[in-house]
Amino acid sequence: MAAIVIEIPAARLRVDSALHFLSELRFEPAAPSLGDCAQIIRCLRDPVTAEVELEEHCLSLLTVFNQDRGQAATSNGVERVRIFLDECFTENHSLEMLGRMAELHPAYLVNAFRKRFGCSIGRYRRRRRITSAIKQIWNTQAALSEIALETGFYDQSHCTNELRKELRLTPNRIRKMMSTDL
Repeated sequence: MAAIVIEIPAARLRVDSALHFLSELRFEPAAPSLGDCAQIIRCLRDPVTAEVELEEHCLSLLTVFNQDRGQAATSNGVERVRIFLDECFTENHSLEMLGRMAELHPAYLVNAFRKRFGCSIGRYRRRRRITSAIKQIWNTQAALSEIALETGFYDQSHCTNELRKELRLTPNRIRKMMSTDL
């Protein structure tokens, strides 16, 4: 018998939270991957992690136990979600809403999206935000705080941290590189 226990700090669980579904999860038949568990732990440690990202990793664990999960990756609904995220990447949407759009249970959508596009929904959205932020940093003289908010980040610090994680560059360094290339 294999089991996993997910304990979430009370501060992360509000009555109106999208995480309320965790209270009824029970795993038994097979062990989830350590990578999925590590992702949940990483999300819980990061204070700026959106609840939808944490929910996405928990739902990913759910589908580990379903033998038919591969069929969802071929769904046209997954492509509809990708197109929607390309157009509305600055907004946060619940996995439940995206699942309805894809006509898939959110747990299946999470794994189908990852299988089809090679990354999680949250990571895809972050990459779109980062790409948009870089374009604006590169092509405008707008304040970095304005660019951060326009591209869906919480604030300038959040944008800077994400750019540093993905590119090992800060927004100011990107601007300096632009001015020396001309």
